[in-house]
Amino acid sequence: IYGEQAIIGRVDGNEFAILLPAERAPRSPDDLAASAKALGYEIDVGGRSIDVSFSCGGAFSQDGAADESFNDFFARARTALREARMSSADHAAVFYDGDLDRRERIARTLENELVHALARDEFFIEVQPKVAMNREVSGYEALLRWRTTEGELVPPGVFIPIAEANGTIRTIGLWVFQEVCKLAATKEFQARGLRISVNLSRQMESGTLPDMLAKICLDSGADPGQIELEVTESWAVKDFSRGSGMLERLKAKGFGISLDDFGTGYSSLGALVRLPVDIIKIDRTLLPLDVADNVDAQKLLGATIDLCRAMGREVLVEGVETEEQFRVLAESGCDLAQGYLFGKPRPYEAVPGAAEAQEKPSTLVSQAS
Repeated sequence: IYGEQAIIGRVDGNEFAILLPAERAPRSPDDLAASAKALGYEIDVGGRSIDVSFSCGGAFSQDGAADESFNDFFARARTALREARMSSADHAAVFYDGDLDRRERIARTLENELVHALARDEFFIEVQPKVAMNREVSGYEALLRWRTTEGELVPPGVFIPIAEANGTIRTIGLWVFQEVCKLAATKEFQARGLRISVNLSRQMESGTLPDMLAKICLDSGADPGQIELEVTESWAVKDFSRGSGMLERLKAKGFGISLDDFGTGYSSLGALVRLPVDIIKIDRTLLPLDVADNVDAQKLLGATIDLCRAMGREVLVEGVETEEQFRVLAESGCDLAQGYLFGKPRPYEAVPGAAEAQEKPSTLVSQAS
């Protein structure tokens, strides 16, 4: 792949270094990603095919200081590699630039704080309603929030990739699930017949996960049927046999399964139709703000909803911010909707008890949860 002039060595564990003359090196992130993809392969483990993928970080010696040592040069490449590993994409690739050092310092500070955040009781849960087409609330999505001891609210898009990269997402994820079960077990929640969904990170996957979650649910007094586990399309089909098998085991424990971010991946429909999911959540990118005046967007959205319903799945569309968007969904045969039109994420204690979603946003903003 890299030619005879390449020097390749093992750095540590699953990390390798490749030293190349600058004129033979990939020049763009796309080229670097292509080389990472070329390194990927499949292995057979007990009759199961496992994809092995690589993340790459690159740096050029001429981009460093004139008196830079090789160790400093190598450190810049490893900084880029750490940034690539923060991505959930397969074969992610990042080239070093000056801004990475600043982001790296921030990430390291947050990583250190993140390790202690759970013990300091800095995490909390907010919920956002899901509504039927008659505006009746059918359930909520649980969303993790982090407020540091200094009072700073750290966006989930910042700290969750760090938690996934350093492994703390497993402990945090189980804490979130415990909190969700406690809420689902309350008399008020059960009396309203509500469901609550929680995201399941790919990094939490293990052979003992279904039994672990079932025990947490049983100990809390919650009904597994009230709880939906949300997984992304890429999580479910990256290793289809393993992913679908895990979902089957979770479903056998009584949990509902939701497929999140549908419409953003590139998986075959043949694979998706075989996944044991109950609800398909169509990504907000298929519901632009101008959908009421965008015939092509309406056709694409309608076809996607029809496809999901043809597979016998309940359909939810995310990112609903306007009445016009909601009207289009109702006319398209959608089952459920979620977005700022019905309420922003808030602690459950602050949610009105009535099973109607009446809240209207005072301003229209792009939803980010």
